[in-house]
Amino acid sequence: MAEQLRKLDIDVTLVQWHPHILYQMDEDMILPVQYELEQHGVHLKLATEVTGFQRGPGNNIHILETAGGEKLEADMVLLAAGVRPNTELTVGTGIKTGVTGAVKVDAYMRTTVPDIYAAGDVAESFSVITGKAVYRPLGTTANKTGRIAGDAVTGGGLKHRGVLGTAIVRVFGITVAFTGLNEREAADHGYDCISKRDTYPDHAPYLGGENMVVKIIADKKSGLVLGAQITGRAGVDKRIDVLATAITYRARVEDLFHLDLAYSPPYSIVKDPIQYVGMAMEKQIQGKNS
Repeated sequence: MAEQLRKLDIDVTLVQWHPHILYQMDEDMILPVQYELEQHGVHLKLATEVTGFQRGPGNNIHILETAGGEKLEADMVLLAAGVRPNTELTVGTGIKTGVTGAVKVDAYMRTTVPDIYAAGDVAESFSVITGKAVYRPLGTTANKTGRIAGDAVTGGGLKHRGVLGTAIVRVFGITVAFTGLNEREAADHGYDCISKRDTYPDHAPYLGGENMVVKIIADKKSGLVLGAQITGRAGVDKRIDVLATAITYRARVEDLFHLDLAYSPPYSIVKDPIQYVGMAMEKQIQGKNS
């Protein structure tokens, strides 16, 4: 929304309670994206909590109050405060909610009441990596769980295999994507994690390739890939999908080098950025210089 409003030459201030935008990502990966917003005229107010609203002196003027006592005037306010599962329908039914507040379901999307199923943004999911309950209200997950529920109702055997929370977004000229666990989440789940962040061209520079920043988080002991984050102007979608697939099938950092990925100068470099960062992480685990 900030991008589209700026294209209409509307002055935009983005107020965010977290110290950086897109808090699912690590701070070192998001700073270039914040810079991109500011370069396009978006004013950032980070680590700022909105506590209330007042009607201003004009009919179209709103005043935002912050926890720090600041008052911000605006002609229009858009609230994008996230999503919570609407479980009001389950009250008094015996249908249980899980630890995330969403409806508790099994792998067939069955609730705790026989013959009642739940899918989509109201249903709890679980992490492919940790096996623990998570709530990731994404369109891809909603579509998938809806199909599984429908298959189960009609006697099929499809089972939900969990999610990574893979997501991608465009921010003016930059694409931002992430999958799996970030560093904070990995530590919270007890992993002794290591990470590697480096910059590589998305394809051959002599054909216009531009740099992308790739970060991978892994378990130091096993080498298991736990998560990935990428920012860049091209080729981000291709790499994040490869890494999401690798994590799903429990790849280790040493496996990334051996992926047989497509190469041609308009599309990649001889060793893809995923392979390069995998090689560097393997050396890091072994205690060698990359």
